[in-house]
Amino acid sequence: NVAHTAGQTLYVRVWEWGGSSGTGSFNICATEYTPPAVVTNDDCSTAETLTLGATCVAVIGSNNATNSEDTDATIPDPGCSDYAGRDVWYTVTVPASGKVIVETSEDDLSISDGGMAIYSGSCDSNGLTLVDCDDSSNSNTIYDFERIELTNRTEGEELFIRVWAF
Repeated sequence: NVAHTAGQTLYVRVWEWGGSSGTGSFNICATEYTPPAVVTNDDCSTAETLTLGATCVAVIGSNNATNSEDTDATIPDPGCSDYAGRDVWYTVTVPASGKVIVETSEDDLSISDGGMAIYSGSCDSNGLTLVDCDDSSNSNTIYDFERIELTNRTEGEELFIRVWAF
């Protein structure tokens, strides 16, 4: 991500990969890059609410975010998937059954591997407790995405879901 001056000429070099000196054709194009907007669910305190249903209804997310520890160093480390920041937050309320399944999957393939942690508690200092963390358990996708199944949770409990790219 290097800034360039408008009107500046950029050169692109293309070659074959693997040392086989292969030849062939390919497609190439250039478009104007527009950076994505910064997300609103950047921190635990601004978590986006997910609605539970009988089937999974996907919400498109983005990790154009900052690192939560920069705002609150007391957030417990997720403990899986080599967390490196740029996380976003969601929240869900546990239903009467006490069962919650949360899973991620690919959207536009800009992220093909991620991590997810679920916390209980509150978003104030030292208020979160790690419940579970996952890296690559979603067998419903060919990429490395997450799936966490929780049972025996308390009805009405608010859970916080942290998602990041790996």
